[in-house]
Amino acid sequence: MGRLIMVDVIIEAIDEVYTPPNVGAQAFWLKNRQKEKWMDKPFNRYDEEKIKLDREKFEFEKKTKTNDKVNQESALESLIKSLDKAVK
Repeated sequence: MGRLIMVDVIIEAIDEVYTPPNVGAQAFWLKNRQKEKWMDKPFNRYDEEKIKLDREKFEFEKKTKTNDKVNQESALESLIKSLDKAVK
């Protein structure tokens, strides 16, 4: 009878595995590299004008509220003066 000899042979091999492109990573890279060109919502002239009008409206309302407070204070002062006159 003969002998049975087992020999382990280790073979190193490099497999090339296909990795599909990651669209999210590509979009992230583009958005960081060229922000003006690849932003989610492009900034256009209409948006710029709308922001300007909103800012003007805010400033107008702010001034109006300030004027209303001044008018209320002056109305209260005149009411107090008239009450003082009535009491005297």
